[in-house]
Amino acid sequence: MPDKKPKTTVEPVAAAKQRAAEAGTKTTSAPATSAPTVSASATSAQADAGEGTGTKTGGFTSVRANVGSWIRHNFPGHENAFIGGACGLLAILLIYTIGLGKTLLIALFLVGGIAIGQIFDGDPKIIRAIRHLIEARNQ
Repeated sequence: MPDKKPKTTVEPVAAAKQRAAEAGTKTTSAPATSAPTVSASATSAQADAGEGTGTKTGGFTSVRANVGSWIRHNFPGHENAFIGGACGLLAILLIYTIGLGKTLLIALFLVGGIAIGQIFDGDPKIIRAIRHLIEARNQ
């Protein structure tokens, strides 16, 4: 079974410094020096986290962008249907594993947390929807 460790290469110090200075851009030629150093060639985790690139991006931001582009590429025009299906799958898995009551309690707290967050954001859509439903029944 092959190891899942990052591949390492031995390269001259100047080339390693040049690679670090360019922050991920590939070079076709690198000056050779006498002192070799070991550097990891698979730095995708650092690139995903924005380390060494001079930009500060969170890991979740890049994951969200990658998943979003994958959904748009594979399900063009049906992105929301895919997300709804994934939520439905998660709901049925929760109902099957922990039961209906606990799943409904989780959903209640989740909607409550989203409503509180929307109030702090200044756009309480859930609260307006609930008020609209209550006012429609009272008239």
